[in-house]
Amino acid sequence: MNVSTSSIDSLTRPLLDLAFRFRVPLSWIVAICGFAFARPTVVSIILGSAWAALGMGWRAWAAGTIRKNTEMAQDGPYARSRHPLYFGNLTIAAGFGLASGRVLIFCAIMALCFAVYLPLMRDEEAFMLSVFGDRYREYMNKVPRLLPALRQSDRPGPQRFSWSQYLANHEYNAALGYGAAVALLIALHLLHRH
Repeated sequence: MNVSTSSIDSLTRPLLDLAFRFRVPLSWIVAICGFAFARPTVVSIILGSAWAALGMGWRAWAAGTIRKNTEMAQDGPYARSRHPLYFGNLTIAAGFGLASGRVLIFCAIMALCFAVYLPLMRDEEAFMLSVFGDRYREYMNKVPRLLPALRQSDRPGPQRFSWSQYLANHEYNAALGYGAAVALLIALHLLHRH
């Protein structure tokens, strides 16, 4: 049986749109259930929080580079991925899914991430095309959507990392959330150990 891409899209798009519309409550439900059913071990916490820290670094780099709604970011991580903030989020989510010590929690977290970020990337790219036109289309042809390229694209823009931009984009909130999640995983490990 040959199923066309458009028929798959017609089946999955309503589900993705629904997940995107309810992304905040779904995120809270997955997070609460994730922590409630997590059985973190020392190894899972170390590996998962280290993986999530890589995502935090990637997000920080992107947040310190992008000037939202003023410039088309093409430098730094944006020369390797069109959506480096989302790649950072996925890496963080995967890390905390791993840290939970439960395969089911990892799968639920990743499913929610893809359900939210796929339509979000599609909508953001449509917006960027409407604002920047052929310039963004050329960028799309050179830079992968999500997974970073090993090599930077040939023509980075004028943006550079800035700590003041990192702060202006309130990226410190992600760092605080990371610290709280690691602390909670450690507390859960200690609680379940006894």
